[in-house]
Amino acid sequence: MEEKPIILKEHIQDSIKISKLIIENGLEGKKLSQVEDAEENR
Repeated sequence: MEEKPIILKEHIQDSIKISKLIIENGLEGKKLSQVEDAEENR
C-alpha cells in the first residue's frame, strides 16, 4: 500500500510534463499558422 503514493506522484509529474509539452507545441503551432497566414495575405 505504501508504493501507491509514490506511483501517483510520478504519474502526476509525468502528466504535468506532458501537458507542458502539449501547451508549448500548441503555442508553436499557433505561431507557425500565424506566419503562414501572414505570408498568404501578402
